[in-house]
Amino acid sequence: MAAVSEIMQEVLKLPRSERSFLARKLLESLESDESFSAHEIKLFQSRSREIREGLVKPLTLEQLQQEVEDYEDLKTLRDEKPSAHSEPTRSLDSVLKQIDH
Repeated sequence: MAAVSEIMQEVLKLPRSERSFLARKLLESLESDESFSAHEIKLFQSRSREIREGLVKPLTLEQLQQEVEDYEDLKTLRDEKPSAHSEPTRSLDSVLKQIDH
């Protein structure tokens, strides 16, 4: 990693136009990366089309994080078992019957 750090220090000393040229070339190299399978590329294209056509609505990062938190909370509640020291859960009907009397 030292080599990358040294290169970065040298690149940052270049004039803005040359840094911009290098940045474009680096981005192009990433876009032409063939590390995606044909299936993944078809999936990306399909999802992009669905978004463009309004068939699906993408989530913001904050919305996704909230959905994950909500899911984890529900999963935790479902998996929790009452402890031996907790009061037994009473049904709504039994509570209402006590109020009526």
